[in-house]
Amino acid sequence: MLPAESYHVAMPTLLIVHHTPSPSMETMLEAVLAGATDDAIEGVDVVTRRALAASVVDVLTADVYLLGTPANIGYMSGALKHFFDQIYYPCLDATVGRPYALVPSTGPGLRGLPTSGSANTRR
Repeated sequence: MLPAESYHVAMPTLLIVHHTPSPSMETMLEAVLAGATDDAIEGVDVVTRRALAASVVDVLTADVYLLGTPANIGYMSGALKHFFDQIYYPCLDATVGRPYALVPSTGPGLRGLPTSGSANTRR
């Protein structure tokens, strides 16, 4: 029997994908990172990627996702949309049911925007 210290248990990975073009979005990202890496939270590996740099491998190796974006003209930023366009088909089946949260920087016109859930089942 192997000693306990030889067992490797993979930590769950939180992938934070963000587009932070403004000082307010940068402040929001800093607050998210402070919470995600707080000493009270143990056993979670936090990976941060800019929306234009995040990859299929980043998504497939993560267990949960946090997406940060400004709401531009009532919609996500072009950078986050580009991220989704790049990872959609390669990650579609593998990420069904994985939890996510959306951290939008919104104006008064986006009340009721859903901000968390789990990836929908393909139909």
